[in-house]
Amino acid sequence: MLTRPDQSQYQIKLAQGVIVNLSGKVFGRSAHIISQMILARLVGPFYFGLYAVGWNILRIAGILAVLGLDSGVIHFASRYWGRDKKKFSDTVVCALLAVLMFGIIAGIAIYILADDIGLFFNKPQLGLILRWFSIAFPALAGAKVIASASRATMDMRYANLIEEIVQPGTNLLLIGLVFILSGNLTGYVAVSSVSIILSFVAGIIILNTVYKVKSVPWAKIWNLQTRLIKYSLPIAVPTIFGSLIILIDRIFVGYFLPEFETGIYQSVSLISVLFIAILSSFKTMVAPMIANSFHQENQKELKLTMRTSTRWVFNLCLPLFLIILVVPEAFMSTLFGEAYSIGSQTLVILTLAQLINIGKGPVDQLLIMTGNQKVWFKITIMAFVVNIAANWTLIPIYGLTGAAIANVITFAGLAAGGLYFSKKRLGFLPFDQFWARSLLITIVTVLALIAIKLTFIINARLELLVVACVSVGLYYGILVWAGLSEDDRALLKIVVNAIKKH
Repeated sequence: MLTRPDQSQYQIKLAQGVIVNLSGKVFGRSAHIISQMILARLVGPFYFGLYAVGWNILRIAGILAVLGLDSGVIHFASRYWGRDKKKFSDTVVCALLAVLMFGIIAGIAIYILADDIGLFFNKPQLGLILRWFSIAFPALAGAKVIASASRATMDMRYANLIEEIVQPGTNLLLIGLVFILSGNLTGYVAVSSVSIILSFVAGIIILNTVYKVKSVPWAKIWNLQTRLIKYSLPIAVPTIFGSLIILIDRIFVGYFLPEFETGIYQSVSLISVLFIAILSSFKTMVAPMIANSFHQENQKELKLTMRTSTRWVFNLCLPLFLIILVVPEAFMSTLFGEAYSIGSQTLVILTLAQLINIGKGPVDQLLIMTGNQKVWFKITIMAFVVNIAANWTLIPIYGLTGAAIANVITFAGLAAGGLYFSKKRLGFLPFDQFWARSLLITIVTVLALIAIKLTFIINARLELLVVACVSVGLYYGILVWAGLSEDDRALLKIVVNAIKKH
């Protein structure tokens, strides 16, 4: 059983956290995907490709500008929260000032070099887009640190409000406003930057009203920032490389391929966001559980936590994968429009890469929380190098398909490395006998979906609706009919109790 009398309240609190995290991420990612789908339809693949290159450069610059201070602020602020309000306040303010400075430097650099970057990508119109995005660089970095500071208090609501509600929600609303006003691509880019700035403003308001954060004497700022950066940089490197692995293929596509194909690839890449959101929500939940079990030398509970969470993530994501596998063209044309249906093959391959990614479960957290962070760092670096080499080699030859295959190779390497060292260092893999049941249910569901596709001659939207209903209904129906394991029922009970108490 996962529940024990002395840990039930602890696990309920963790379950509450993952419920808030997952609900926030699902809303945020859904709003982001909807806004991108609308934008893709409004401007077409060519201009959507230009937008995609600028957006991804913004995201990468935002990751680099933070310099791991989002991790550092969690480490130090969580130590002071509830014990020393002044040190908590000092930590948050110093981290925020540091990333704002880095963000301003990055924004100015991108603004000045915008035309040169556009020529580098062989896309002259990219320069104007980058200038509009560059104004959001400081706000993006600042909002990320503020959200991390709120997570240090073990209250996920405000981080979700900043990152998953204000930014994607206002972006969606503002895109609609620009459309009503008959705006162009520049207008859509501008409102994307405005939505990021609004999320930063919301974060500042939360710091002032909820956490009562106050200013720091200038004499103390340098020493505090130095301490934060020294701690943050080493542990941030694998996180940075892990984030870049997800984004670097889109940059290579933008470099090697024309705007039209770049827009197609950005549209199919959006679908992977939901898979990543589900996995990251479970990571947030299991990380402290893994650390707690490891420090108590409770190997049995460590195995149960990993195996149950890995199985749950896989079961949550699999029906969506099966829908994409069986009707990819209907999926793309319904969501993005007929012009994007040529990316259906790429979508299947990219989704397979994410299935491999979630299939390994939170093995990165397992290694990090059990003192094997250097091992995961080496695995991540190797995967990043392989990812660059694969994209550089395959995209010029195979185009969009090459970028998708590079993803499969990269995530397969991450999974293989993580699972190998999980077995070597900790003595177990995150799989058990219940995976055979999931595999059997998958086969039955796939056969039913193929039969539907071959039997019925219907339009794309109706075909997608029928396949989606059967995939979700049949898979989960058989899963429940076959019977949940004892640990599944225990975790489900914790989640239900958490929902009632939240």
